[in-house]
Amino acid sequence: SGFFFCPHCRHAGKWDALEKILNLLKNNKPIPPKYLVPLKEETKFEQEAVKSWQQLKKTFKPLTSLAEDDLKIIFNSLELQTLSPAVAAQFDALVDKSGSTLYFPLHSVGGQLAGYKVLHVVSGQEETVPATNCAGILAPRPGKGPKQQVAVLVPSVADTLALAGQKTAAQVVCLPHGLSHLPQQVLPSLEQYSKLVLWFGNDTSSWDTSRNFAKKLDEKRCFLVRPMEKQPSPHVALFHGQDLRGIVSQAQPIWHQAITTFASLREDVLSELQNIEKQMAEIPLETNLDTFDHWADQFERLPLYFMTFHGQQSVKVVMEAVEHATYVHDISHVIIDNVQFMMGVFEESRHMDRFWKQDAIIASFRTFATKKNCHVTLVIHPRKERDTEDLTSSSIFGSAKAAQEADNILIIQDKRLTSLRGKKYLQVAKNRYTGDLGVMALEFDKASLSYGQKKKKPNIDKDTVMEDKTNLG
Repeated sequence: SGFFFCPHCRHAGKWDALEKILNLLKNNKPIPPKYLVPLKEETKFEQEAVKSWQQLKKTFKPLTSLAEDDLKIIFNSLELQTLSPAVAAQFDALVDKSGSTLYFPLHSVGGQLAGYKVLHVVSGQEETVPATNCAGILAPRPGKGPKQQVAVLVPSVADTLALAGQKTAAQVVCLPHGLSHLPQQVLPSLEQYSKLVLWFGNDTSSWDTSRNFAKKLDEKRCFLVRPMEKQPSPHVALFHGQDLRGIVSQAQPIWHQAITTFASLREDVLSELQNIEKQMAEIPLETNLDTFDHWADQFERLPLYFMTFHGQQSVKVVMEAVEHATYVHDISHVIIDNVQFMMGVFEESRHMDRFWKQDAIIASFRTFATKKNCHVTLVIHPRKERDTEDLTSSSIFGSAKAAQEADNILIIQDKRLTSLRGKKYLQVAKNRYTGDLGVMALEFDKASLSYGQKKKKPNIDKDTVMEDKTNLG
């Protein structure tokens, strides 16, 4: 991450700053003040927060010191009617004299105090001290048993209290700044967990934030509770009597070995200069390497994901990958190139009818498209036809099922080898919803390695041409 954090002296900062200081110490050279000032600034706000907490402890009393009836009033206001005083005692919270504000300590690596959260009972609003880059997290005191290997990350105190009372087989962790940002100072406190379940609510912003946080936390150990109407935030789910443990157990992994992004392949693309990026740039990148970073940055912003399969794969493996991508990345269009290659040649399928196998693949994708509301494009090579005959829907390799199940059929017709003026064009052979059919001529652009409609030449004013000729004469 390019960031360091020392749990002993509480200093944190950029890794290159630490390297400079260590090199000076190694060579017995004095450390200039300009190297130390930024590090001290990082700890100043935390020290102020710790002093503020010590003052709060002198002014207010522990939450668990209240009478049981007073505790029930507070819990009811927070919509946590089932919360017990014993669970609340695990957080060492304080309460002000009016009972309208609660204070929860935040601890970092080694259990050191790093700040605190303020929860207003009536409004439910929360504040964090310090306001930025807090290194502490809110979690119940660990028991005497073995350390938990699984943690459920939630954005608010109310969610933390709701889950803590359900005795899930995981540690409940409240992030210091909710969904606004995840400071790098927090990461060391989460390194002890081998599995992290992110439960951030069921709105779009929570879904986007959870995927961004997962990149910081190592996607391979992150699982997501998908934002669905039946899976709201923990304290709302508890209020409606839902099974919180069941929701946590159904969390899905965000990382999949068969799905990758352009960011992961960027260096490979630089060396290979694959066609797909040339098509976007519309220039030959091998002769314009200075513009690679620009176009790579533009291409990386596109919501594209690539499957890492090589060679033939079983339908089950491919379907599992695309279903995972649809769940985690909200994929709305899957392209399979091509169906014949998917079928492959397996020893166990030597005596299997290839037409039946292709029908099974098409049926699987048709079911997937219907259930997941996801568009699927299948590339199927045609049967060998006479060069003088146009391809039709009947030319699709296999049985008639492929043409029958498809909503749209696009055929690439190539007449360049059979006629001097032959062209390559795209034909819409089937259009289930609007019925519009037709053809579109395709021109190949060698520089961008892509096909498209022929660009019209700009109209030149005849008067301008005559004027230019007169000037030349």
